[in-house]
Parts: sequence; C-alpha cells; structure tokens
Amino acid sequence: MDEKIFRVFVSSPGDAAAERQRVRLVVERLNGEFEGRARFLPKFWEDQIYSAHATFQAQIVEAAECDVVLAIFRARLGTPLPEDWPKVPGTDQPYPSGSAYEVLTATEARRSGKPLPDVYVFRYKEAPNPSLDAADRRAIETEWERLKGFFDTWFKSPSGEFIAAFQWYQSTDDLAQQTEKCLRNWLADRGILSEGPVWDRVLNGCPFPGLAAFDADRRSVFFGRSTTIKSGVSRLRQAKLPFLLLIGASGSGKSSLLRAGLVPKLVTPSIIPEVELWRAAIMTTDGDPFAQLAQCLLMETALGPELQQGAFGTPELLAKQLRTDLDTATLPLQEALDRAANAQRETVKSDTKPHARLLLGIDQTERWFMENIPSGTIHAFAALLGAWVEQSLVTLILTLRSDAYTGFQNVPALLRLRESGATLDLVPPTSAELEEMITQPVADCSPPLVFGECDGGQSLASRLVADAQGGDVLPLLQMTLVRLYEAEETRKDGKLSCDDYHGMEEAVTEAADSAMEKLSPSEREPLDLLILGMIDNVSLDALSGKWQPIIKPLPRVTFARDNPGATKLLDALIDARLLVTEEGPQGSQVRPVHEALLRIWPKAQGIVQAYAEQIHLRTMLAARVSAWEEAPDSAKEDYLQLPELEKEAFKELQRNFSTLLPESSQRFLRQVNMREERFQRQLIHRQNLFFALAYVLATSTGVLQFIALQKIDIIQLLSEPISFRYDFVGGIFIGVFLMLSYSSFIYEKALQWIARINIGFKTAFYLIAITAIFANGFIFTVAILRWGPIQSIQMEFIEDSFYAAFLALITKQLIDNTRHESVKFKDIVFSAVVLVIAQLPFVLILSLMHH
Repeated sequence: MDEKIFRVFVSSPGDAAAERQRVRLVVERLNGEFEGRARFLPKFWEDQIYSAHATFQAQIVEAAECDVVLAIFRARLGTPLPEDWPKVPGTDQPYPSGSAYEVLTATEARRSGKPLPDVYVFRYKEAPNPSLDAADRRAIETEWERLKGFFDTWFKSPSGEFIAAFQWYQSTDDLAQQTEKCLRNWLADRGILSEGPVWDRVLNGCPFPGLAAFDADRRSVFFGRSTTIKSGVSRLRQAKLPFLLLIGASGSGKSSLLRAGLVPKLVTPSIIPEVELWRAAIMTTDGDPFAQLAQCLLMETALGPELQQGAFGTPELLAKQLRTDLDTATLPLQEALDRAANAQRETVKSDTKPHARLLLGIDQTERWFMENIPSGTIHAFAALLGAWVEQSLVTLILTLRSDAYTGFQNVPALLRLRESGATLDLVPPTSAELEEMITQPVADCSPPLVFGECDGGQSLASRLVADAQGGDVLPLLQMTLVRLYEAEETRKDGKLSCDDYHGMEEAVTEAADSAMEKLSPSEREPLDLLILGMIDNVSLDALSGKWQPIIKPLPRVTFARDNPGATKLLDALIDARLLVTEEGPQGSQVRPVHEALLRIWPKAQGIVQAYAEQIHLRTMLAARVSAWEEAPDSAKEDYLQLPELEKEAFKELQRNFSTLLPESSQRFLRQVNMREERFQRQLIHRQNLFFALAYVLATSTGVLQFIALQKIDIIQLLSEPISFRYDFVGGIFIGVFLMLSYSSFIYEKALQWIARINIGFKTAFYLIAITAIFANGFIFTVAILRWGPIQSIQMEFIEDSFYAAFLALITKQLIDNTRHESVKFKDIVFSAVVLVIAQLPFVLILSLMHH
C-alpha cells in the first residue's frame, strides 16, 4: 500500500505554545503508528524561516490549501494583520488577526464546495485570571474580550445559536486526546483506518506477543492495567525522588507494564508537571550494566544524537566514562540533556530552556543477583543510578522479581532509592482486568476478529477468563491467544474458535512440540543439554513440591560449537518464538522468551526435575571456582583440596556435562586433578621410603638377634619354645609383610578411616605414642622373663627405634593426607625421641641387674 501524505495546518496565537507542542507530539506518534499507510505533514509557523521582503503572514502557507486545519485558542485572538491585508470577502472589514484569518479563509474554502480542508477549532474553557496588580492585566483582559467577540461573531448567530462548531478543552492532556481522536477519525472517514484505535492485522500481524512482553509497538492493544498505570504515575508524582520499584512475581506482567504502559504514559507532556522534555531508554539487565547502559543511551530514541555531538559518541567511550567517578560519569548525560533542551527551546522559540530528563527503565533487575555479575560492579552501577536520580537527571523505573528482593536489599544505593522513591507491587489481574486483556485487542483488530462460542453457548472469551488461574496466568494466556490466532490465520474466517482451544498449558506444549517435530531424532537429542544450559540453579517450590528453575543466558557458541544438530535445535525454538537471542560477553546467547516456558512445557519440566541434583552440584562448583579465583596466588593451592565425596561428584559432573561447564569451572577441575596427581606421586614416594626403611630396620633386628643367638648353645635354642624361634626370623617376616601390605586394600582403608577421626591430630599422635610405649613395655617384660636381659635389651632398643621411625612417618603421612596445619614436623620428631628415651630407664635397670 502506498503511503498517503496529508498536510495539517496548526493555527494558534502565541500564548498556545504548549498546546502546539502537544499537537506536534500527537502527529509524530500517529506517523510512527501508521508508517507505510498514512503520514501527516504538519505546518507550524514557527518551523519556517522568513524573508525580510514581506510580512510574516504573507509568507505562511495558506491554511485553505491544506487537508486539515487545527486551530487552537487559549486566551488571545492573536496579532492584528497589516492594514493592506485583504479584507473579509464581501465587506470592508479586516480579519481580526492572523489566526482568525487562517480559520476563516479555510472555513470559507470548505463552504465554497471544496472537499478540503476540514477545519477543527479548539478553545480553552477557563478565562484568564491575572493578579490585580499585574502590569499586563489590561492587555490580557483586552485580548480576552477580542477572543470572545470573535467567537460571538463567527460561531454564533445574532440570536445566540451556534452556526459553527468548536471543541472546548480543559488541559493540554485533554487537547492531545481530542486531537488524536480527531485525526484518527479523519483517517477512518476516508477509509484509511477503521474508527478509533485499531490494530491493523494485515500490517502488524497478531496483536498478542505470546511469551514475549508487550512493548511500545503494542501499546495500543495493551489493556487491563489502566488502574495500575495510574497508581504508578501517582506514586512517582508524590515521591521525594523520581524512582519507582515495580516488584512482582514471575509472570505477573512487569515487563509489559513497564514497556507498553508506564513509559509511554510518563513521556506524555504534563504527566510529570516539572518535566517539559523527555528522552526515554529501556535496558534489560544482562552482563556488564555499564556497557548496556551506554548502548541504550546512544539509541536514536534516547540521547543518541545529542551524545554523538560530544566526546563520548561511541559505546566503548561512553561505557568507559560511566565507570569513572560519579561526577565525571554524570557529565555526558548532563551535556546531552542540555543539548536536547536547547534544541527544543529553538524549535518552540521559547525564552526559557525546558527541563529535560531521561526516563530510564531497567527491566529484570533480578538478573543482577542471580547471574553471577560481580557484586562490585552492581554496587558501582547502583551508585551511578542513585546520583543521577538525586540530581533529577533521570526518572528511574526498575522491575524486580519478588523472590530476588533479598539481593536488592544488599545494595545500599538501591535501598536508599526505594526509601525516598516509590514502590508498586504488581498483583495478579482481577477477572474484569483479564476480560479486558482478552477482549479489547480482538475488538480493535482490523480486519475484524471475533471470539467464537463453545458448547452451551459460552463465549470462548468467557471460558478463557474462567480458566486463567495460577501464577503463570499471563504468559499462558498470551500464548493461548497466539495459538488461537495462528489457527484463524490458517482458516481466514475472522473467528477465534473454541475447537482450537485445548487448555492454556497445552498452548505452550503444542507450540514447543510442534517446533520439535520438525527436527530429526539426532537434532532433538541435545534438548537436555540446552535446557540445563539455560538454568543457573533450582529452588524448591513450597506449594507444588517441584523444583523451579532459575534462568540464565546460554552462550550459543558454548552449546552449538561444531554441532549442526544443536544449531538446528536452537533455530527451531527461536523461530517458534520460544527462545530469544541477545548479545552477551561471549557473543550471541539464548534464553527462554519467558522463564515460565521451563515451568510449563512438560519435557522441560521433566528435565529440570531429573537433573536437579546435577544443577545443584554445578552451582556448588561455581561457588568453589569463584572463591579459588578470588584467592591470592599464595593460597590458591589450599582451595584445590576438596572433600572426597564432593570431588568425585564434580568429576562425574565433568564427565557427563562438560559442555555445560564454563571454562573457569573446567580450568578449576583440571587444577584439582593435577593437584591430586601431584599428591599421589608424593604419597607413593613417601610410602616407598617408609617401607624401605621399615624393611631395613626389621631385617637388621633379625640379623642382630641372630648374632646374639650365636652365643647360645644350639641345643638350648632348639629346646626353647616356638615363640623364641620366631624372633630369629621375625625381623625378616615383618619386612616382607610390610612390603606385601604396601598396596593392600586394608592399609589404604585404614589410613582413610584414621584420617576421618574427628579429634585433633596432636591428640591422636600422643595417644598412639603412649599406646606404643606401654605395648613395648609389656613385650619387654615378657622378654626378660623368657630370654634374659641382654638379648631383650638389644631387641627392645632396636625395636623401639623401628617403632619411632614407623610412628613418625605414618603420622606425617596422615597430616599430609588431610593438609592439617595444627601438627608441625618438630612435634613428630620430639615425640619420636620421647618414645625412645622413655625406654632408657628400663635399659639402665636391666643392665645393673645383669652385672
């Protein structure tokens, strides 16, 4: 369809500057909405450059030559025309003013039979009320009388009957609404649009966004929240600081209310009385907030043109500046707003600079506290926002999921904003609001769209209202309406049919399953990994008893690297409007269009429940990695020592889900494995040393005993009990036994069991030492009674040396195995010496007895 151009002449005296600006904004908004079909070309006298060769009025385009004339009168009639100006046709009377000339000539042209222009006159309802001592009181009263005389002459008959129509307006808001309605109806009368606000289905498609949020493009079909919008505006007006926290449960419609409700309403002039010029930007939290804010501010609809005139015209430069101290970071915003205000002053030819402000909406701020954004970054960014709000440079609206409020409270700058600003709790819609959300967008559609009837004569709309229950009602409802609309698009009968409605949860399931059916089995296989990759953690829902996912973005390159099947899976779900792509630190990343998808879709829900334990493990691992990365280099080794069960669980996670672990986690686990290998090598080395020494000592004991026994008669040896003969080769047997038990299962488990004893290692060591002393004493006494003092003294002294070495090595090994710091090596040496010295009194006594 070719775009049609219509010229709109805006006529008014100079006291209606605010009204003219409101009309300008209305025209701009309508031009954006009807782009491609119709465009109003406004004619404002202040937009023209005038030559000195003629009068102002002579160079203004003739109103009668335009398609529409909008005339606005507040309290003045306007400046009189030059004396040589043409008179009123058929009389020798001059036109009362330039504005009167524009209205009367356009009206005369229309009455003469020309199809155009259509002339619409708007008059302010209240009379001027100057103070009694005002210097211009007489001039104001004179102008008011002239204005009344004009309307009495040209809009009323001598008998007082109205002969020409005009509209009263009570405020600039009222004028804007009437003007918009007037121009919409004017287009509708010419068959370009249907009457009233409409949603052109041919041009715009489905009026419902599905799982996505309503945005500014769909504000004309955003219904059911008018009371909430009024409440939010009212609270902002009454707040000490221009800050509003919009808080609600997941799926309550916070993003839609921000984008299609509050922001479009607030940027309307005069809604916030002290602000005369708005610039607006909406950012969704994801990754580095400074970089995101820089991107948003440089958009054309925000402060892009003004910022590009300064020194920070690129996202990189602006983001770097925003990270500096607060005064320096505020400078680009202040300069950009000043440029916008000065440009506006030039446009409206005003003597004073209008107050310009940025309306900044930050959506889904819960991501700051749930997606591992460094706390220092959050605190610095919040401090910057707080400074801007306190200086009235920004009106700030944050949306926050209610379960993330604890994280919000931990940021002092945000908490100060909430205390001096306003809070709006978004509650579930009432039945009446749900009905409006369902029926009004359909009623405003062109070509027409209607709801069909279900069994029993019940309207499908009524059934949808009745079925709209539960926490995810709004995303479910929107997805259901999208599926019904798509079914109508196939039939082209203009009816949303009950035959296509199979329940609200089924709408999401059908959309997801339909996308999956287009894929081959191998392309569907990575679904588990895709779902797990988009989950940061899970929390147990107290009501349902099910695990509920906490969403995070998944870098596309991480998931689909060298995997064509994974790429096709992503593309299918994105085409079905179930996933959305966005830019992140690692490039393109994906996330669910709405987190309700993973709660509603049975396949996704089953994956969440089945892998909840692995998701928890991954979260534990992320905490370990974070602590390890933040530790100083000298202490990093200590963070690689993990409990055995936790270490094995992490290894299993790495084996089964390596593609879902970030590089930092992979690097940490590699370091853990390398540390474990180093420890095992050290352990083997020490064990080898211990057993070699033990074998040498035990063999030496046997050899020395053999030498001692050479002095004993062989007959006596053979007559001794079997236990004595054991001592002859006991040392050799002990050494062999220790060598065989070196790798035995029993020895390994014994070490593990001892390591887990929940007592201090120093205490454990002394208990072992005392036990060894008494055991040796007992053996020593038996030996005296059986074999005599000389041989026993030799045997015991050598055995004590063996026990001391054994005890020192085994204790040191246990300490190394657990990396316990309370026992020092000097304690071990001291205890070993004590163990040997404790036997010396016995040796001395026995030596005296022998002599």
